[in-house]
Amino acid sequence: MHHKPVVILMVDDDLEDIYSTKRAFKEGKIINDFHHVLDGDQLFDYLANKGDYDDENQNPFPHIILLDINLPKKSGIEILEELRQHKDYRSIPVVMLTTSDQSTDIFTSYDKGANSYITKPVTVDGMMQVVQQFEAYWFQLVKLPDPN
Repeated sequence: MHHKPVVILMVDDDLEDIYSTKRAFKEGKIINDFHHVLDGDQLFDYLANKGDYDDENQNPFPHIILLDINLPKKSGIEILEELRQHKDYRSIPVVMLTTSDQSTDIFTSYDKGANSYITKPVTVDGMMQVVQQFEAYWFQLVKLPDPN
């Protein structure tokens, strides 16, 4: 069981989805340090501690990234490819958390190095169930790499 907070970084441009996901983690009493960015540029600034994200105390390196596919500028698939090509970021587990249930998106995500693929539920109760199962798998069963 993970006793220290797990740092979760969500990459999504839908503020409602960010809010509902963060709320589901909080209501599920899952110990975590939840952060979010809106696009790939912000993600890479966050990871490199530059620009608006130059304070690593406020922006700790993530244990896991939740990545939407449908993003402005670059798609989640393109961002995933960049993460997997960068030596400092390739070991961060990436979970695609998206509304798409297209088989091509699922295949391409795994082909490009995603660790999991979850279709976003449309209800609050559905998100709570996803978060509980996510917590059991990622925070109790799986050994996550230490980002430090």
